[in-house]
Amino acid sequence: MTHTTLHLVTAEPGVYAVHSTSPTVYLIDTRPGRPYVMRARGGAGATRFVGDGEWWPLVELISYPDLSDPTAIDREDFVPDVVRVGRRHRYTWDPGLLFDDQWRLARAAEHVDGPLSAEDLAALTPTDSPTDPPASDPEGSITP
Repeated sequence: MTHTTLHLVTAEPGVYAVHSTSPTVYLIDTRPGRPYVMRARGGAGATRFVGDGEWWPLVELISYPDLSDPTAIDREDFVPDVVRVGRRHRYTWDPGLLFDDQWRLARAAEHVDGPLSAEDLAALTPTDSPTDPPASDPEGSITP
């Protein structure tokens, strides 16, 4: 199913794929417990980052305002825990141990698919990556 908006708190539990003009896809797991994110780097033209193809605890997701007119930005339009088609999103995750949180500002979302079937998820995940995140962490979950 394709969505124009995905609310992490109220979404049907499952894994969602956020597609943009980039070949890289962000996968978000909203199943019970702490949400997880994976940056599934696409193709040779995409920038490579440490941690690509791995599931990480999602610390924060911010939907940015429409940036087509920088003079009209409303600070109230930085929306947490929501993916909106046509907007850029900043994903922040916890790499664990003593490392600082990592973040990426993705290109504007073109569409969101999900919840994904096991086959669809396997097709989007790098061949050497796990298709399921680590066991859920109820203490880190997003709450309404």
